[in-house]
Amino acid sequence: MLTFTDEALGKTVDYFIAKKSDVFKNYKNYEAWVKKHKNKDGIKNLHSNCTGNYLSKEFVVHLKSQGTHHELTVYDSPPQNGMAEVTNHIITVLRCSLLIGGGLPRFLWTEAFTMHQTSGIYKNLAQQFM
Repeated sequence: MLTFTDEALGKTVDYFIAKKSDVFKNYKNYEAWVKKHKNKDGIKNLHSNCTGNYLSKEFVVHLKSQGTHHELTVYDSPPQNGMAEVTNHIITVLRCSLLIGGGLPRFLWTEAFTMHQTSGIYKNLAQQFM
């Protein structure tokens, strides 16, 4: 799972990725969504960890061409990621609870994560905990 959180709006968008190399493609999809649906020129700042999926040459060149400032956090330091870490934790706990509570098999993971009933819950909870 890959999430992008707009901390100003408190809006989180989820993408399900099969492999980490899909991060850049999904970032570009998110960037296009922001431009179209939020009437913005683009993404001003991107906070990410120092893993390779955000540091590929293609990704770095794209960010520079779009005028996006890329701020890297120290590896394995959840406090630096603030709302994103809280949001990801809440999403995971709530949706795992749905799977376990409903007795659903693991292959329904994606469906549980896309249920509209949970989306408003975790957004509100993440904002409360920040």
